[in-house]
Amino acid sequence: MLATWILFGTVGPFFWSFAADYMRNLGGAPRIWGLLNALTALISMLVVIPGGYIADKRGRKGLLVWGTFLAAFPCFVSAMAGNWRVYFVTAAIEAAFSNVYIPAMHALFQDSIPETSRAFSFSLVDALAWSLPGMISSVVAGYLYERHGIVALRWALITNSAVYLTSALLRRQMRETLDEREAKHAEPISLRGVLGAVRQSFLGISEALSWLKGPLARMMAMEVLSWMVWGLTGGFWFLYAVDVIGVSRFQWGVLEASWCAIYLLLVPIAGRLSDRKGRIKVMRFSPGLFAVLFMLLVFSRGFWSAFVIWVAWAVPDALWISSFEAMWVDLVGSSRRARMTTLKMVLGTTARMGFAALSGYMYEFNPALPFCIAAIIEAISFMIMQTLAKVHRAE
Repeated sequence: MLATWILFGTVGPFFWSFAADYMRNLGGAPRIWGLLNALTALISMLVVIPGGYIADKRGRKGLLVWGTFLAAFPCFVSAMAGNWRVYFVTAAIEAAFSNVYIPAMHALFQDSIPETSRAFSFSLVDALAWSLPGMISSVVAGYLYERHGIVALRWALITNSAVYLTSALLRRQMRETLDEREAKHAEPISLRGVLGAVRQSFLGISEALSWLKGPLARMMAMEVLSWMVWGLTGGFWFLYAVDVIGVSRFQWGVLEASWCAIYLLLVPIAGRLSDRKGRIKVMRFSPGLFAVLFMLLVFSRGFWSAFVIWVAWAVPDALWISSFEAMWVDLVGSSRRARMTTLKMVLGTTARMGFAALSGYMYEFNPALPFCIAAIIEAISFMIMQTLAKVHRAE
């Protein structure tokens, strides 16, 4: 798993960092990009429902391998797109294949890490698989895009397609973590079985909703709020940096690399502190810092102003990401993890979908508007975090 994530972390930034501009170069306006983000969110929600059920009942590995393999083909077609409509369709198909195995991937990884060092394990993998390769790739990607334009993005998509195929082969070598007796007695997957799994998944979601009490309910609220922020801003960081702040494509790569460098240094420390001192103590003030940084971003102009914000942003990210993920694992038992991941994605993507659909129109009306609303949402998340801290102290 780690090897495949390193591959994606190395090659992914060559396209992911500039995907919004790829759409714009193909003739798609910001509102079209926002609608694509909304559609991919909807698709993600629909496919993880059977994906989560199959992962818990039939096994993680097979779903993970086949989903990775099939995602390679629409990614390759995206590289050949002559207009935004072709890219719109192929990106949506890729989202279906690359998200159906998300519950299986999360469950397999969570089943494989030691209980006594969950946050540190998450932070170490995050650093090795994403931050370290991303730090280098972002600068190189910015340089290539500055020099070669859209051709560089097309080659990046072709390379990403090759990584999907390579990762599918590597993931075939992984060991199934679902209990072997359960996997042995599982029925073969068929169309009838998948339809039955979808039905059972909806029943499983209803059951998972009943688990949302106390700390789990507050965790889910913050999870949904973070997806709202993602829907609002996720597709427009690059466009805002270029259109409003005034950085070049190469400078954007430097900004991304600067975040990765600081995050890489801090996240293992944050993970170790989380395991030793407690999740809430480490991540408690991150949402408040996010709210402040969003407002600073709105008023940022020029490369050096943006550079300070990107470097500062790595601090709350490092404190939040691994601790938040580890706390989910702490609170949810192994037999429920894939279904809880499904519930998180269903609720989260519903929120993301609505805000993503509006974000493009907001950006065209005023580019700062999505980021201002994101600051308000993070402030709400900060208040929920404080109530969770109080409950934790009382217990």
